Amino acid sequence: MRNTIPIKEAEGKELERRVKAKAVAGRERQRAPIGLLAVGGMTQGQIAAEVGVSRVTVNHGCRRVMTEGLDGLEDATWAQGQFAHG
Repeated sequence: MRNTIPIKEAEGKELERRVKAKAVAGRERQRAPIGLLAVGGMTQGQIAAEVGVSRVTVNHGCRRVMTEGLDGLEDATWAQGQFAHG
């Protein structure tokens, strides 16, 4: 399944910055590439293999970015979404 996520140019640049940054909070360092690769049109399977996570994690991350933008990558919203579904 392709996850082309429509985002603003500024959000794309911020995703790129977060992927390259060494000082990114917690697991956001893992989540930022999920968003960036999804914006680029990679499939969930391709993203999972590239980042080293499950397709479920990729699906969750893509949904968060689509509904919450970059705020969906932060720890608090990520945990809330997991508790809401599990």
